[in-house]
Amino acid sequence: MKNLVVRYSSFEDKLLLILITNTPKSDDEKNYAEYLSEKLFSEIPNLKGFILATNSKVSNVAIGEIEKIYGEKDLIEEILGLKYRISPFSFFQTNSFQLNQFISSIIEIAEPKNDEIIYDFYCGTGSITLPMSKKCKSIYGFESYAHSIEDAKNNAEINNIENANFQVLDLSSKNLINEFTSFPKPDTIILDPPRSGLHKNTVEGLIQISPEKIIYVSCNPATLARDLEKFKEFYSVEVVQPIDMFPQTYHIETIIKLNKK
Repeated sequence: MKNLVVRYSSFEDKLLLILITNTPKSDDEKNYAEYLSEKLFSEIPNLKGFILATNSKVSNVAIGEIEKIYGEKDLIEEILGLKYRISPFSFFQTNSFQLNQFISSIIEIAEPKNDEIIYDFYCGTGSITLPMSKKCKSIYGFESYAHSIEDAKNNAEINNIENANFQVLDLSSKNLINEFTSFPKPDTIILDPPRSGLHKNTVEGLIQISPEKIIYVSCNPATLARDLEKFKEFYSVEVVQPIDMFPQTYHIETIIKLNKK
């Protein structure tokens, strides 16, 4: 075993278990998944699905190729009255109990207007994009992981949202600004990057796009501070709002509002 991922939906009160292993080499190893599946479903009443995935590479990310699905592979979660389909490896905030307050705080700090164009970088399955779409003219979600974009498009359709658009895009690509020539210029850009923060190409692209506001949502104060230093010539910090998404740990989410100077 390499990883065991446990995902929970508070809306459904259901669990999804994802077992990631090296590629099975013997029949005994392959048959063990069948035995384990039967055992898990008999012992866990609210288990919605068990997924066997393989990844023979050395990696610190819990992700793999899906080999077998027992039960169902997706969970359904709800944020601010909107339904979300979450596939096995799509990013979604882990603390579902705090999600409504978290997303509401982002919207409140962003202060979107009805005539605004908004970009959402690292949009995942649309957890910020779709609630924000209710407050603006149109919003564009960008993400490098194709499965998340597929989920985001399905989630927009499920909720009958027509002003949210999603696109697979490498946000660390060189000359990032050239990727947006076919999109309207944004008034606001929302950032919710991984713990590693923003790639230098992303920072350069943001400065070139030059939106009036940047909303930076960070789960790592160290990389947040590093990135804010790069923006200080062009943007000033107006709001800093920490959110405790990881109780009883030293981890913290922080929402930052930057205004163009």
